[in-house]
Amino acid sequence: MHVDVHSENAVCDHGQWVLIDSDQCGIGPRELDLVNGLPDHFHQPQHERAPFAAAYGYDLLDWPGWTLLRDITELHSLGACIRLAPSKPAAAEELGHRVRSLRAGDRAVVWHAVS
Repeated sequence: MHVDVHSENAVCDHGQWVLIDSDQCGIGPRELDLVNGLPDHFHQPQHERAPFAAAYGYDLLDWPGWTLLRDITELHSLGACIRLAPSKPAAAEELGHRVRSLRAGDRAVVWHAVS
């Protein structure tokens, strides 16, 4: 498994799509590869997610445990904000935004990437 599959980690090389950024590769369930394409607080539109699921040959939304995996992944994403918050005000603001939305159970809140 790659563990960080998303559009920015795929490049087209001579007509073939290749995954890059293999720092976290390992052996494990395919669900961990697909979790980044789930409907989540980043709200990837279905029309963008569906072609990837079709090419992969498996749609994680068909798996009964996808919401739990989504929730775990979203909690894990707080770590980046926590690490950056002391030195980057935007990360501190985003951390508060994410925590408030999780506490409220508000799935309509859109999260933003921090770096």
